[in-house]
Amino acid sequence: MPKRPTLKPKRLPNGSWQLNVPASLSKTGSRARPEFTSKQEASVYAKTLLARISKHGASSTQFQSSEANDAKAALRMLGNASLQGDHELTLKAAVRHYLEHLKHEETARSSKRFTDCLSNQGEIGRVGPPTTSRRQLQ
Repeated sequence: MPKRPTLKPKRLPNGSWQLNVPASLSKTGSRARPEFTSKQEASVYAKTLLARISKHGASSTQFQSSEANDAKAALRMLGNASLQGDHELTLKAAVRHYLEHLKHEETARSSKRFTDCLSNQGEIGRVGPPTTSRRQLQ
């Protein structure tokens, strides 16, 4: 089992206090060293972070609050769906379905562009209006 971080506040030469938050615990995924004006403020932040980790696990800190709010809203929408039949109502299933939909849309758009290009190809190099035949031009 990995060693649990202590997150002890350290006094800096300028009088402020700093915490050394390892990358595995920071919101950004990189090591963070937030500074605080008082030791108490740094200690409160450390306790809050450690409490969140013990309650939700280390990976819970990787979500920004806006991402967590989006996930909660999506879960509410899935929970409130009045669907008949057996459906896998999870965020993972919803994202998988939506990505398949977007890929299908992109393929359809590419096919449309290709057919438009083919239909416009006859117009390239023509002289005169589109109804003019080559025989009429001679």
